[in-house]
Parts: sequence; structure tokens; C-alpha cells
Amino acid sequence: MTEIGKMILEDGIAKGMEKGMEKGRKEGKAQLLLKLLTKRFNKVPNEYKNKIMELSDETIEIIGLEIFYMKDVKEIEKYF
Repeated sequence: MTEIGKMILEDGIAKGMEKGMEKGRKEGKAQLLLKLLTKRFNKVPNEYKNKIMELSDETIEIIGLEIFYMKDVKEIEKYF
């Protein structure tokens, strides 16, 4: 393999690893939020769980901060 080929391969591997780690962090935040919601409200509807897994990092963080002010799990609907 040529030097250019090696550099391209290494760059591709690095970018793939970075995307994988980013996805893992996002999933971890979503899972933590689901645990917090379950602890706070005892039950989270499955449809909410699926929607939470699709939310952006920023939205997940906002919900995580707002959870202290929520009186009902249905209040997270406004973030969907």
C-alpha cells in the first residue's frame, strides 16, 4: 500500500471511530435521561422512550435540567 493509501485509510478509521464515540455518548445521555425519568415518574411510556432516543444532545440536556420542575411525565411532549 502506498503512503497516500495508508494516510487515507488511517484518516477514514479515525473519522469512523470519532463518529462511533459521538453516537455512544448521545445514546448514553439518552439512557441516563430515561433512568432519571423512570426514577422521577415511576414509568415512562414506550413511545416516549423511542422519541427520546432520537432527540439531539442539546434537547436531552435541556430535559435533564427541566426534570426537576416537571410534575408529570407528559410534560416532555413539548420537546418532541
